[in-house]
Amino acid sequence: MGVWVYIEPSSALFPATVQATSVHHLVNVKAKRLAFKVKTSNNEQYSVRPVFGFLDPNRYEKFEVQKMIGPPTEDKIIVQYIEVSDMIENPRTPFLPEYIDYRDIAHIKVE
Repeated sequence: MGVWVYIEPSSALFPATVQATSVHHLVNVKAKRLAFKVKTSNNEQYSVRPVFGFLDPNRYEKFEVQKMIGPPTEDKIIVQYIEVSDMIENPRTPFLPEYIDYRDIAHIKVE
């Protein structure tokens, strides 16, 4: 099946002593429209914008991860994605509980 999406850069370095933001691009390398959701393992320390979105075929979307001031922790940031038709207007819809056929892609390495 192969990789449909990749994240550039694939890691993020966050100092513990200051609030910091890391900018990433989610790249769709297939000729399919995708919906995505960015998740963190620690919502108290991280904010993501946008959380949901669409990736058009062979395009990319920017997203930001912001870490609040705090001690280093072993956190994860993942992106889930699923192929969607043009009929889907809200990127949250495919991530409702009745949809289970999504894919996890590589984690962003948090340092």
